[in-house]
Amino acid sequence: MDSVHCSTPTINWNSQNLKHAWKRFKQHAKFMFSGPLSGKAETVKCSYLLLWVGEKSRDIFNTFTIAHSEQNVSAYLAKFDTYVKPVANPIFARYKFNKKNQDAVETVEQHVTSLKILTKDCSFGNSEDGMVRDRLLFGI
Repeated sequence: MDSVHCSTPTINWNSQNLKHAWKRFKQHAKFMFSGPLSGKAETVKCSYLLLWVGEKSRDIFNTFTIAHSEQNVSAYLAKFDTYVKPVANPIFARYKFNKKNQDAVETVEQHVTSLKILTKDCSFGNSEDGMVRDRLLFGI
């Protein structure tokens, strides 16, 4: 493995948007597994994952039932996906979306990106772009 410095994935289990925090953590972890750790054995990758998720997450992990055939990173991530999924609250997500106004130091592009991220938990369906447009107009 080349000597490349990569930041360690971390997750804030107390995040107000746990679903989004988990998605970002999982994406970073997958980059690590397909990049610097790609040559490592599956058991080693699982160990890295359990180190990165932290102590609270290992307590959560210990509640999972995992068959011998599921002892791989994909299965571990899927178990955490299932754990995180019920935490999503579309009503609260819509409240946060509708209260979001552009910050003084935020560019229009940054504000639009923030709104698009917020729509992911709102269950707007195919109307996400229209909702972002409307929020921009109502925020003016």
